[in-house]
Amino acid sequence: MASEQSSRSSSPSPSDTPSTPSGFSDLGLSPSSGVGKSDFPPATPPVPAQPKEPLSLTDFKGSSFAATEAIKFLLQAIGHDVVSFRRNTHVSYLVVERARDIVNAINEYISRVEGSDTGDWDSFEKFSSAIEPLEDILFQLLVFTEDEKTRYFGVDRDIGNCIISTEAWAKNREKLSETLKNFHTHTPLVNLFDQDDSTSRDRERQDALDHDDKSLMEEIGSARRNSFVVKKRVRMFPKYVTNAVTPLDTLQEQMTSGPLPEWLTVITIKTCMLVQGVLEVVLHPETGTELLNHLKSKPVWSAVAALTKALIANKGLSALPEDVQNKYDEFLRILQKLSKLALKLPDSFVNILKEAGHVRRPFQAQAFALVMLCRFLADHFNKIGDKTSVTVDHVNSLEEAFNETLTVLHAAVKAVTQLKAFDLTDFQTDSTVQEFERVELVIKESFTSFGLTEEWSKKANARKEAWEKDKGRMDQLNKILVKPQSTSATVVKVNVSIRENSPDGRELCNTSVSEEVTTRLLALRWTAATALPDVADAKRARTGGSFYKSTNNEIVELQNTINEISEGQGEVNLKLVLA
Repeated sequence: MASEQSSRSSSPSPSDTPSTPSGFSDLGLSPSSGVGKSDFPPATPPVPAQPKEPLSLTDFKGSSFAATEAIKFLLQAIGHDVVSFRRNTHVSYLVVERARDIVNAINEYISRVEGSDTGDWDSFEKFSSAIEPLEDILFQLLVFTEDEKTRYFGVDRDIGNCIISTEAWAKNREKLSETLKNFHTHTPLVNLFDQDDSTSRDRERQDALDHDDKSLMEEIGSARRNSFVVKKRVRMFPKYVTNAVTPLDTLQEQMTSGPLPEWLTVITIKTCMLVQGVLEVVLHPETGTELLNHLKSKPVWSAVAALTKALIANKGLSALPEDVQNKYDEFLRILQKLSKLALKLPDSFVNILKEAGHVRRPFQAQAFALVMLCRFLADHFNKIGDKTSVTVDHVNSLEEAFNETLTVLHAAVKAVTQLKAFDLTDFQTDSTVQEFERVELVIKESFTSFGLTEEWSKKANARKEAWEKDKGRMDQLNKILVKPQSTSATVVKVNVSIRENSPDGRELCNTSVSEEVTTRLLALRWTAATALPDVADAKRARTGGSFYKSTNNEIVELQNTINEISEGQGEVNLKLVLA
């Protein structure tokens, strides 16, 4: 309770409480107040403008109250994942910043209630109604941020995983975008602020997406040129492969030449990402002969050519044409060697994935373990080239396994509806745990029906190990929920000199920020840019053209982590050169 007591002692009196929560004046946001002053004039920036203190994406400053401890915990966990992202970077950074701004506003309203002698019910209603929606959003983010930080493109040696990673990019991009929309459209969160700035906020969201999309497309194009041209590997492919790959440059030009419809941006990047994944699998020395011959076959590259042609031809359409979607699906089908007459995977499999994200501790790991077992079954089903060997009984066993898994996930969601301490004394005999054990046996029967006895023997302990993980993690959470504590990674002080890209290298700003050693310079560039007092300069600093130099004037790659350049030192000096 120490942190709550400290926040109480520092709460401002009603007369000292500003109308606008701290940290929002530069965002154009001003929360309404139930009591106290509401007619403050707009803040006047100091002249000359001074550098602002940058705040790491894994850091959290400001007042702390018990009511927002869980939010702080979740936000820091998300921040730890986000700083390691290699795609969907700017939009995820923006999500963390917005969420941090919102919790600061919530804490400000709590502070107002603390300082009111007459009962500030308006402030109470605002902060109390905003906490759960924000927690829900953060829980949904945590479902995929841990996985997303491991994703990129062209690194999978299995076509199925390549497809999964590609689809995960699109889904995670959409989730991050929708999260930003929710921040300025969800009523309990909007009510924290007087000023409606949804238009400018949406523009920032779109700018972040645009940056991430173009950066990723450029990286894919660079990888394609490296593997297909620079290293002369083109000679490994038949002529029809070359003919199919060449138009991908036109798709990249479309991306860089101007704004495209949302559907076209997403499916273009997915197409290029998948093609690069195929190229990398083909070029990998350990790829088996059967898969190699399939991926170099004419049907695969005819599908690529047809899809690319359709994407170029339909550039001006605002909605995704059915023909284009069909060509994309056909490309996926051919990659996976699926017959058009193949027996269909039960629809409940998709619902399992959706429901898993709503399961909290202490059942989360067990839920994920069952989902992964179901995924193994689904992947096995999809990889069966000759579906004539698949019977209705096989599909029925899948459907029963998936439906029962969905049922136990529903039960787990209802069993724990919010983050709170959980009594682990009789955890082994908990009714929900017993249901997980029962469904595990149903899934085992499906493995047996497909003749996957050996595979099951390797996974037989997955649910039990997940139970132990849930128990251990919940025990850790119980301690944190009683008394908050910080569990940060090693931190290094980074001194950044932000300069113009000119002969004299004029310095615009000098700032320092403490960052975790796992932070990539991509994230550090975003953080350091916040120190610039000029908005236009800050935007330039965050764009793809800006780059880092060492004190020896050597260019430092943005994909590097601080750990890779610190060489064990507790302090790092860098120059950020603006585009």
